[in-house]
Amino acid sequence: ACPGGRSAPGFARERIASLMPQREGRMVSPADEFLATVTALGALGEEEVVGVFLDTTDVPWDRVGIAGAEGGISKAQLEWVLKALEQFPTGRVLVFGHHPVDQWTRVSRKHLERLAVSLGNRLWALVSAHTHLAAIRTQQVDGKTVPEFIVGSTIDPPQEAALLEGWPDGHLTLRTVPAVRRDGMTCPDDTAETVSAQTCRQVFAKLRESKACDPLFKAGDTDERLRLQIAECEKTAK
Repeated sequence: ACPGGRSAPGFARERIASLMPQREGRMVSPADEFLATVTALGALGEEEVVGVFLDTTDVPWDRVGIAGAEGGISKAQLEWVLKALEQFPTGRVLVFGHHPVDQWTRVSRKHLERLAVSLGNRLWALVSAHTHLAAIRTQQVDGKTVPEFIVGSTIDPPQEAALLEGWPDGHLTLRTVPAVRRDGMTCPDDTAETVSAQTCRQVFAKLRESKACDPLFKAGDTDERLRLQIAECEKTAK
């Protein structure tokens, strides 16, 4: 995915932002330092549900340890999110971030507290990842107990897909299913919702045979040519 070799934060943010341009119902941050969005996800009855997608690699000065071990958001990102939320004055809010809150820095936790204060009872839950293991935790934010749903990895074993379900009474559940079905390793009742390992192998074999898909398996092309070839590859796959 990185034709120039190693990736860099600026390259990654620009690349991802190009896949989700700003539109009605979705605010995308214009900053170079972080990539965040505030997006209308749908409705629950007559109540709107909004997703705040935080860039937890945008950590403040108090991060320690190796890169990626701790996460969080900067004051600049917090201010942008608060401003973007003015476009969504009502409805429930789900806050998404890569790092679980327990791995946020001290300063970042204070920023999360400010966000929670501004949302009040609108804050429905936190959704995170990073650990590659699905879990449900509770966090004390702004004096309230808020559920945190941690989703597993869809690419590393056990390859868990996650389904977050909510009801008008405020009840939320997280259900995980295998992202890839393997004979003898998947429960019978999961077969209707998963892709088999055999199907995955067949799809990748088809992609490898297509010249349009060479950039997916070989490095070296320029970024613009890569985009065009991947677009052509997607047509081939369909």
